[in-house]
Amino acid sequence: MSMKPYVYITRKLPEETIAELKGLFEVKMWDHEDIPVPRDILLEEAKKASGLITMLSDKVDEELLGAGRRMVLKP
Repeated sequence: MSMKPYVYITRKLPEETIAELKGLFEVKMWDHEDIPVPRDILLEEAKKASGLITMLSDKVDEELLGAGRRMVLKP
């Protein structure tokens, strides 16, 4: 039995929005719509995740991208 890839979402989204994702991935989501996920939590989740769904207000930089061992950075 294979495990589903893990995806972390940085803001609370409506269940109907992520229902299809839950069929394909193990999904964990930050509990708040209006409070950004703290950077330390985001970095920890990135280490475990196959993918991140971020908001425009989230700082996505080399540190975050490099935190994920499964991510591959290409020039």
